[in-house]
Amino acid sequence: MSRTFHPSTIRVVLCALLGVAGLACGKKPGEVAGNVSEAPVAAVKPKEDTTKLDDELRAALAPVPGDANGGEGSDLEAEAQRVMALYPDKNAQDMLNVPEVNPKLVEALKGLAADPQLQAAINKSVDLAAYFKGLSGPPGSYKLNLDVKTYDAVRTQRMLTAVLSGKPKPVVQFLVDELGEASFEFSFTEAQKATNGISLEPNPNPPAAAPADPD
Repeated sequence: MSRTFHPSTIRVVLCALLGVAGLACGKKPGEVAGNVSEAPVAAVKPKEDTTKLDDELRAALAPVPGDANGGEGSDLEAEAQRVMALYPDKNAQDMLNVPEVNPKLVEALKGLAADPQLQAAINKSVDLAAYFKGLSGPPGSYKLNLDVKTYDAVRTQRMLTAVLSGKPKPVVQFLVDELGEASFEFSFTEAQKATNGISLEPNPNPPAAAPADPD
């Protein structure tokens, strides 16, 4: 199934991720960003064709192309555990701002900004979450709340393992996995927020709709 993403979709997703780390688009590191919930994301209209939906589900949950951690998975897991031990009282959001982690996050997000294929992987996963939540509307009709403050130790370690790579692919794979988990939960509950902290809410200031394709 074809999609047309509004040009601002990728920008606001990146701003959301930067916001989690205490950064803001157009600001220097150290300046406080706005609430992550201000970032609009793409939503999709409910689909009638279950075959197409199955295809979309498989595509959205497929591994992100490429070697995510470059063969360094075990080393990165050990490093994540070491950093967590240094800051036992910090939650997952605060961990993204510690000096051992923040530069790696910024590096990974710069790579993501330059990789349309990885950006598309995030968009597909957001679309899927919106579908299973029963939402409809053009891209930008909803905004993403990404609450990592309540992560437990296991999820925090997974997040840090991805971020400490300094590469965009493991970060995107983490987000795709989280959105896939939220989509599954939204499919059989009416919860406003998934247990992994992901929620979608109406955006009062959606971007202008993309122009329709000519007949």
